[in-house]
Amino acid sequence: MGERLNGIQEVDSSILFSSTVARKASRETGGPFHSEARLPMTQPQASNRRSRRFVLAFTLASAAAAWLLLKLSFTLPSDAELERQLRHNREGFAQLLALAQADEGLEAIDLGSVRPASLAIPAERIERYRALLARSELRALVRERGEVELVAATTGAGGRIVTLGFVRPSTPPAPQVAALERLAKTAVPGTRAYVPVGDGWYLSLSVR
Repeated sequence: MGERLNGIQEVDSSILFSSTVARKASRETGGPFHSEARLPMTQPQASNRRSRRFVLAFTLASAAAAWLLLKLSFTLPSDAELERQLRHNREGFAQLLALAQADEGLEAIDLGSVRPASLAIPAERIERYRALLARSELRALVRERGEVELVAATTGAGGRIVTLGFVRPSTPPAPQVAALERLAKTAVPGTRAYVPVGDGWYLSLSVR
């Protein structure tokens, strides 16, 4: 009797093991034992899935654009910060303008390069430019259309390069605006604008 019961138990265990293996294989292959096997999607279901994907892509693109504008607003100084920089470094700014007026062939100079590279300027004079730029918290001095600009900040976002700086032209520049901060976030390439801050100085904005 005991041997018969052992035999029955062995058969039952074998059947249980085989059933477990079959169900596991069915889950992995999507066979008839797989109760969670997916049915083919109907056309409305496929359309809804595409719609959800479109909404998700649009949401991500909108978030990216908002992040770029936010990044731009944090990396560019405000008008008040630019005016404070001018007040604290007015003497250095004036010395840089005097140097640039004497070096008429100079197109641009920053802490690492000079343009044009072939311009014959003594190394001591280049170091003088760079010392004044660093002391005055400026990134570069550039000359465009005969106008010397002291560059305070440059940043790129959304396919634009926005530059803020200072100019002291011989004639009032145009167009003049009340503030640069909001304009810097939305202006299209080709935009130039100026804010008068006294004593012939202007805050400048250029977008390219």
